[in-house]
Amino acid sequence: MKATARAPANIAFIKYWGRKDEKLRLPANDSISMNLSNIYTKNTVEFLLHLSKDEIIFKGEKITEKDGGIQNR
Repeated sequence: MKATARAPANIAFIKYWGRKDEKLRLPANDSISMNLSNIYTKNTVEFLLHLSKDEIIFKGEKITEKDGGIQNR
């Protein structure tokens, strides 16, 4: 099984913190943000039943836990 998602970049100008009503899930403050439709990220996830563990390949390079993720790539 393979799935690809594409999401536009989102710039948050004002972010809300906390909730004024937990039950209704209402934010404590308003937030203002915008999406950039021509700037996006595209990610594909593929599930292969014959693999015995999960692995991440980013830009053709295998990422391991000791690498600390993909934040600085």
